[in-house]
Amino acid sequence: MTGWRSGPTSWCSPRTAKRSRGRSCGGAISPPTLPRSERRVVCAEDALTSPLTAELTAAYLVPLGIGALMDAPIYREGRIVGVVCHEHLGGARAWTEPEQHFAASVAQTFARLAEEAERFDVESRVGAAHGQLERLERMAALARLAAGVAHDFRNVLHSVGILAEMIQQECAGMSPVQALASDIRVGVRRGETLVQNLLAFGQEAPSSPTMLDIPAELRSMERLLTLSVGSGVRVEFAMADRVGRVLMDAKDLERMMVNLALNARDAMPSGGTLRITVCESEHDQGGLHNTTWVLVELSDSGIGIPADVVHRVFEPFFTTKGERGTGLGLPIVEQLVGKAGGYVRVESTPGNGTTFRLFLPRLAPAA
Repeated sequence: MTGWRSGPTSWCSPRTAKRSRGRSCGGAISPPTLPRSERRVVCAEDALTSPLTAELTAAYLVPLGIGALMDAPIYREGRIVGVVCHEHLGGARAWTEPEQHFAASVAQTFARLAEEAERFDVESRVGAAHGQLERLERMAALARLAAGVAHDFRNVLHSVGILAEMIQQECAGMSPVQALASDIRVGVRRGETLVQNLLAFGQEAPSSPTMLDIPAELRSMERLLTLSVGSGVRVEFAMADRVGRVLMDAKDLERMMVNLALNARDAMPSGGTLRITVCESEHDQGGLHNTTWVLVELSDSGIGIPADVVHRVFEPFFTTKGERGTGLGLPIVEQLVGKAGGYVRVESTPGNGTTFRLFLPRLAPAA
């Protein structure tokens, strides 16, 4: 053929510069033969005899009928990071100066686009990090406020509880009064639970992190979780054979799991199934390189969360349960997961249940 095809016919790594058209030929142009910064393109006008392309002759050039090559290196910070390859089908041919300028322009365009893409990626990551930092600062300020309120509220509840107990003792035999006093004490106990949640959200509870075998810890909680969800909900476990260990407080893990179990129970008023899965997962999260995580997944078969509010479930004091909810259970879960160096994600479809995924950094392989 007398025509030539402008690239990029293939994108080549500077280490091997392998050419392929749907297959690998195994030939390579070694880095020393690639152009230095003062040269814009490398031309092999007779590719079958040129020393630049000798390794490609039998496996690539001859089978495909390529007679001439023109390669334009792609530079990043003074280094060759790739090559745009232009090939001529047929015999040898000379590459004109306009063609060489075109090839160099294509390579420069690739380099510029790659730099812009990298800059955009970095700016996006920085923006996301700033947003996360601002959110964490707001959460920390709110947590301090919650802890302060909890202290004062606990003192008030203590006084109310003592008075209710005194009323019951002084009004022995007066059933209506004793019943009212009993109701007051029930309200006090609910208030004490709220105080505990506020203090936990305020991070006042002491922490003693240790290396935990998550599957073993969850098996030891099986009865606790079963009792938490009640007889109408079946709890199923699926544990991978070998799961690495994470660094966190066992009490934090228990509190997380109980909060999520109670949340699942409330989402299944007519009963259902709570499935707890544990395995390892490898992926990049926020530029942390390829990290290995221990994934704890809780899936219920409940009513699900409306799509317009699912993104708010980790907001402090936000609840879809009306007066039955405090809006602190899930924020506490997110806080405890974050304290262990991980993160949590939620997926939900109204009518088809909800799945919470807790990603905890694996710090040691399975024993």
